[in-house]
Amino acid sequence: MQLLVNRVWNGGEHPDKELHATIDVSASDAGINIAVSAPWRDDMNIPDAPIGRLDGLWDYDVVELFLVGSDHNYLEIELGAGGHWLVLAFHEIRERSNSYEKLELQVDCNRSEDRWTSSTIIPWEIVPQPVRAWNGFVIARGQFLAAYALPGEVPDFHQPDHFPSIVLKK
Repeated sequence: MQLLVNRVWNGGEHPDKELHATIDVSASDAGINIAVSAPWRDDMNIPDAPIGRLDGLWDYDVVELFLVGSDHNYLEIELGAGGHWLVLAFHEIRERSNSYEKLELQVDCNRSEDRWTSSTIIPWEIVPQPVRAWNGFVIARGQFLAAYALPGEVPDFHQPDHFPSIVLKK
C-alpha cells in the first residue's frame, strides 16, 4: 500500500512538488515494512546530531506515518532525511504511552542527486493491533503536507478519528 503525501495539511494539492513524498507500507513476518521516498533539496533541514533516534525530529525535514489501532491507540513513526528516526506510541490523542528510547531500529537512509529514501521495519510487538487507520505527513521548509487532509485552523496531525480506514494485520 502506498500513501502519496502531496496535499496541504488541511486542503487541496500542495503546489510545490519538491515537498511531495511517498510512503510504502507492507506487512512481513518481522513487522511493518516502511519505505519513504522524497525529493532531496540543497536547503534540507537536517539535525546536526548523531544518526539514530532523535527526540523533536518533527522540528526538521521529516516524513511521518501514523498507524491507528483500536480506540485511540496509535503509533507515530518519523523518518528524517539525514537518517534520524523517532517512534512514539499514544494511548489517547496526544497522550504518549511509550517513547521507545531503548528501541534498536535499523534504518537504511540513502540519498541520490535529487531524492532521499529511508526504510525500516517496525516490529509487530509495538504496532497497535489491528491497524484500522493511517495517514502520512511531510514537514519541510516550514510547510505541512498530508496524504489525507485534516480539519482545523493550525496543523495538527494527532487526529486519528479523521484518518482513512485500512486493514493491516500481522
